[in-house]
Amino acid sequence: MTERIKVMLVEDNQLFRMGLSVVIKSCPDLQLVATASHGKDALIKYRQYPVDVIITDLVMPVMNGIELCRVLRELNPNIKILAVTGDEDEKRLLEVVHAGAMGFVKKDVVADEVTKAVKSIYNNNVYFSPEIFSQLVTNLKQPISKLSVANINHTLTTREMEILKCIAEEMTNKEIASMLYISPRTVDTHRRNLLQKLNAKNTAGLVRYYVSMVG
Repeated sequence: MTERIKVMLVEDNQLFRMGLSVVIKSCPDLQLVATASHGKDALIKYRQYPVDVIITDLVMPVMNGIELCRVLRELNPNIKILAVTGDEDEKRLLEVVHAGAMGFVKKDVVADEVTKAVKSIYNNNVYFSPEIFSQLVTNLKQPISKLSVANINHTLTTREMEILKCIAEEMTNKEIASMLYISPRTVDTHRRNLLQKLNAKNTAGLVRYYVSMVG
C-alpha cells in the first residue's frame, strides 16, 4: 500500500475546519495528522507532528496564514503549503505566493478540488483555483513586449520569457512546442535553463517568479 500524504489543517473557523477535516479523512490517499486554529498553534504542532502538506487559511487571529507560510519556509524550505481563502484580494494572494505557498483554492470549492490540490503540490506541482489564478495574473494575457521593463529579468532571453509565460499558464511541454513551433526537447532544455537561471527547484518556483514579476 502506498504511504498516505500526511496533512495538517490550519483554520480558525470551527465549522469549516470540521467540514474540511471530514473531506481529508474520506480520501484514502490522505491522512489528517493534526489541526490548528491559528499559525502559532500550527507551528507548535508541526514540531510535534511533521507533515507533508499544510492547508492553511489566510485570515486568522494570533498569526495569519501568510506569516505562517514565511516561518514554515524558514523551518523547512521543502514544506508544501496550500492556502485556502474566501478572499480574492490581489495583494494578499500575491503575498501568499511570495511567502511560499504552492497553490491556493477558494473556500467554496467542491471537496474533490481540495484533495486534487493537495496531491498536486505534494508532487511538486502548483495548483491554483482557475478563478483566482486568472484574476491574479491578468497580465499573462499581455504580449511579452507590454510587460513593465522594470520587472523583466534581463538575463532571460525573449524565448525564455515566452516559455516562462507558457509554463505559468500551466501548458505542457508538448503544448508549448506546438504553439512556438519548436520541439518538445527544445522546450525541456529551455525549462532546465530557466530553473538554473532563476535558482528555482521546480515548476512551482518558476510560477512564483513569474507571478512576482507581473504582479
